[in-house]
Amino acid sequence: MLEDVVVVPAVVERLRSCPLGAHLDAFCAALSALGYARQTIREKVWTVARLARWMASRRLAVADLDEQRVAEFGCAQRRRGRRRRGVRTTLLRLLAQLRHAAVLPTPTPD
Repeated sequence: MLEDVVVVPAVVERLRSCPLGAHLDAFCAALSALGYARQTIREKVWTVARLARWMASRRLAVADLDEQRVAEFGCAQRRRGRRRRGVRTTLLRLLAQLRHAAVLPTPTPD
């Protein structure tokens, strides 16, 4: 599925090797099922790739990902002058996908 939105084989390979790479096909498939256009899915994949690079720079594992980490990433992006619409929504959708696949636990109410 990732190959449907990213056509350069070397880029696909690099994306698959990132901390979230094993989950990109399912994420793309879920977005496609929701009716997102190919270009929009590609943009969302790049958002996930930026998150994965941020996670790697902080030595965070996928298991460390939650709403707080998404918020921290958003703050870090804004500090760098990167303001993009839909980043938080995209990453919350990713969290939901990872929880649905039992990669992440469902949060318990406090």
